[in-house]
Amino acid sequence: MKRSWKVLSLCMVVLVAGVVLLSVGCGGGGSSKIRFVNASPNAPSFNVVIDGKTVLNGLGFGYVTSYMTVSSGTRHIQFQPVGTTNTTFDTMVSIGGSTNNTYILQNFLNLLTGKLYVDNQTPPASGSAMIRVINAAASVSSVDIYLVPSGTDPTSVTPTASSVALEGSTPYINETAGPYVVFFTQPGFPNNIYIDSGALTFNSLQNRTIVGLSTLGGFASITLPDLN
Repeated sequence: MKRSWKVLSLCMVVLVAGVVLLSVGCGGGGSSKIRFVNASPNAPSFNVVIDGKTVLNGLGFGYVTSYMTVSSGTRHIQFQPVGTTNTTFDTMVSIGGSTNNTYILQNFLNLLTGKLYVDNQTPPASGSAMIRVINAAASVSSVDIYLVPSGTDPTSVTPTASSVALEGSTPYINETAGPYVVFFTQPGFPNNIYIDSGALTFNSLQNRTIVGLSTLGGFASITLPDLN
């Protein structure tokens, strides 16, 4: 298979080293949860502020926080470079009641965007896993996504999802527990692989999210544990 892009693997499953969680609650109202991912390849490390209160320090590129509790309703979220009180990205998000959520800061520094994803907390049937794949790769406009059993050549199968734009994602997909691989490819050209996740083992009753990233030198992917 041709790989015309440099493929990297961060091999990360919720890295919180260097990220300091300062609070596990914000505001009033029903309790939900939120975690953060910095997927902007050239952005600095950020402190995250919710409703005027700093809730974590030092969210660097590729890092994923653990869940923290957050009140449902409309929340004001700001990202401030470590060592300053200047706000680089400012947004309002709506948090549903009794939900778990992932907020991903995306794109390059001069084009920052962010999106809230609601995480599935319903366990799959015994013997199955639920997998979602998110495109947060800033350097490509869209990708084809393949979620396939480990050892599968993507040129031999149809994409799981086609032409997925930045911030786009698959739904949660029910799969038999076992080893899989996720490919992000140029749309329509399965031999031009941007990201090869390597073998990923999904166990029974697990929900997982795979996030594709651009780095300053190529690409990478991270795995987020949503349930179990």
